[in-house]
Amino acid sequence: MADGVFFGSTILDTGAHHTLLSRALNNLYNGPITLFHNRGDDVDGLHAALAAAFEEVEITVVDAVAVFADRRPWSPGQLIRLVGTPGRTCEAGANTHPAAPDPRTPPVNERNPKCRHPN
Repeated sequence: MADGVFFGSTILDTGAHHTLLSRALNNLYNGPITLFHNRGDDVDGLHAALAAAFEEVEITVVDAVAVFADRRPWSPGQLIRLVGTPGRTCEAGANTHPAAPDPRTPPVNERNPKCRHPN
């Protein structure tokens, strides 16, 4: 993969410091106007999403805005995609995901290599 920096910003919803006006606008933009799709977004979720694709993740939160810069994307050979979500069974019914594992953790389920939970 090419070297470089992936950067950007997003408005957080949960766990962020909003003023009365910013909260009202966020509710408006996530509701009737639907310009945003960040209801429930938080810094932990943002970090998990970015860490699934990049080795180096840097996030700075300023009030309700998260500014991020990510480096060293995982190569296709390194990238392990999650199969299943918390509370759902893994593909092929291997077992239930209690929580999303760290995407850098190697598979541990021999019956289903895409599932990272023990047999």
